[in-house]
Amino acid sequence: MIDYTNLMKDKYPSCRLLSQVHDELVFEVEDQLVEQFSLDIKQIMQSASLKYLKLSVPLVTDVGKGCNWAQAH
Repeated sequence: MIDYTNLMKDKYPSCRLLSQVHDELVFEVEDQLVEQFSLDIKQIMQSASLKYLKLSVPLVTDVGKGCNWAQAH
C-alpha cells in the first residue's frame, strides 16, 4: 500500500484509489494512462512479498479494466 501510494504521488498524480474491497483495489485512471498504470501497479503488488515478506509461493495479481467494476471483471 505504501509503494502504490508513492507511485501515484510521484508518477500518476491524477489517478486515485476509489475503493478497496477485500483484496481488490479500484482506481480511477485517465484513459491515456491506463496501460502503463496497469503494468506499474501489477508490478508493485506482485513484488510486495519480495520487499516485506518471505513467502514460499508467488503473489499473483490480475488487472481488469473497464468503466465500472462489472466491466473490469
